[in-house]
Amino acid sequence: MPGTFEAEDHVLRWPRELFRRRLAELINAQQQFTPGWAEEVELLLDDAFDGNRPVDTFRSTSNSPVIDPWGPAEPANHKQIPPRRRYLVDLLQAADSLPHEVQRRPYRSQRGRPDGTAPTISLSATVARFTSLIIDLDERGYFERAFQKDCVDDARSIDPSVLIEEEIGVPDLWPLSVDRLIDDLDVFMDVIEVLGEFVAAPQSRSNHGYGGCGWHHRDFNIQMGRDIYFWLINRLLDRTTFDLRLATSGEDRGRLVEAHGDARNDLVTATIEGADEDTRSPIEHAVALFRRRGATVEDKRSACTTLAGVLELRRSLLKEELYRRDEGALFQIANEFDLRHRSESQKGDYDPVFLDWIFWWYLGTIELTDRVVSRQAESDSEPPF
Repeated sequence: MPGTFEAEDHVLRWPRELFRRRLAELINAQQQFTPGWAEEVELLLDDAFDGNRPVDTFRSTSNSPVIDPWGPAEPANHKQIPPRRRYLVDLLQAADSLPHEVQRRPYRSQRGRPDGTAPTISLSATVARFTSLIIDLDERGYFERAFQKDCVDDARSIDPSVLIEEEIGVPDLWPLSVDRLIDDLDVFMDVIEVLGEFVAAPQSRSNHGYGGCGWHHRDFNIQMGRDIYFWLINRLLDRTTFDLRLATSGEDRGRLVEAHGDARNDLVTATIEGADEDTRSPIEHAVALFRRRGATVEDKRSACTTLAGVLELRRSLLKEELYRRDEGALFQIANEFDLRHRSESQKGDYDPVFLDWIFWWYLGTIELTDRVVSRQAESDSEPPF
């Protein structure tokens, strides 16, 4: 990390890729010398970092163009770059090194663990941390689109508690109460999910100084807000013993599902995002069936059957890319092990835990065929010479 970006002063509270994408959008914007552009940058730096150093540095940096000393020897008017933009470009280049939290040395009990990981936290600590997180997001304007701004000159006309009650049937939940959420775990989980429906990231704001009213936010991005919310909640859930996480893709996006580990969660995301129009819907449905709360053996069998159908559509590709015996084995499992046709000749005396193995094997094979298709498309687009 460059010396100007000390870790302690540049702690990200956004997902790294999302921060990189939004910062690149602003760097490449055409209105870099208008007040509105600077305000959008300030909002990003204020919101994406846990601290004031980045936004203070940006504000104190001149916007007068200077010649880029690293550019090739061209006329100065072709290589002029404002210091503010140079600062943002440097920040973008350092994005991979910016921490999400300051790395502290392990405490005594943690030093005794092989992996040195932090301990899990209790339900009460989880609820308290969640409540604090929601208060922080609310102050940053993330619920202003749905709940309105409670302005000193214009009180909001809706009650957030009513909106929440309409969704989950529980009254008087806003503002959140730690004691109430601790008393009912189902309500706590419902609140996690429902607030994800209301969240949206503001991309511009104006300050209303009268009566200490504060910022009024606008230009909300729902997708960005949810991406940030899901990421924050999943980081919190990773510290608990719930073995749950908010689904970030698929038919059950925004719902709490069983956690399967980072690698398999990444596989789900990659497979859904890589699917074409014909296969995305059945893949999303299969994933939702498999990881739904209290998924039964029949749910998991149906999920495996659906994925087998997707692979059937790609059978010719599998024949080209896999050894014939391997390709046949994929469908032997689906046809002979009490998955699809359910005939007397099928083998049904096996532990249901094998359904988990079949599901992940099929999903991984679908993702593999997506990469094969992508590779072939790239090869076909290359010139012959």
